Amino acid sequence: AFVWQGSNVLLVAPQETGAALLAQVLAMRPHDQGGAGDFLVDLLTALIQDGLPYIQQLEERAAQLEQEILAGRTDRFIHRMSALRKELNRCNRFYAQLNDLADTLLENAEDLLGPESAQRMGHFGRRVESLRAESQMLREYASQIASEYQAQIDIGQNRIMKVLTVVTTLCLPLSLIAGWYGMNFEYMKELHWKYGYPLLFGISVLVVGILCIIFKKK
Repeated sequence: AFVWQGSNVLLVAPQETGAALLAQVLAMRPHDQGGAGDFLVDLLTALIQDGLPYIQQLEERAAQLEQEILAGRTDRFIHRMSALRKELNRCNRFYAQLNDLADTLLENAEDLLGPESAQRMGHFGRRVESLRAESQMLREYASQIASEYQAQIDIGQNRIMKVLTVVTTLCLPLSLIAGWYGMNFEYMKELHWKYGYPLLFGISVLVVGILCIIFKKK
């Protein structure tokens, strides 16, 4: 948080965070001649100084997840994607808040901002808007990766159903033959024929072979 009045800016932050932020601001350019407006613009700029590398890092994580999905490695994908989405949402909210802050300062602090400070604040707002657009594009990319994961799951389930369907179809004629000759009627000639069992065995093998050839061609 900060309080701005005239040429004074009071910054309220944890000691380590505030010290690191002020060190970044002082390393940008000398502030012995700039006013409070210039210092505030530099302070906000320091907050987004590492914004683009951070977004690129998130994009590399998303691309790695996509490659693992295409390679069939989906271990702990949901947990990793959930963590990535949380970071993307936090990043998008952060840039949205900074953008609103820059617009508010330009609209309501014209008497405190000098011409140069106002111009730099407008440039800061455009940079934040660009970073926010990058984060939104990355969120859409993450949604596409989640859709690819679901597609891979569906493909795997379809393969399982295909195998089960083939096995069921192969067993149906055999079940019919077994049920037909399991009736044991008195006048079924094959029951008393010494070649009856080998004949049915051969017919069963022939049926399974024909079905396998048909499935392979289809």
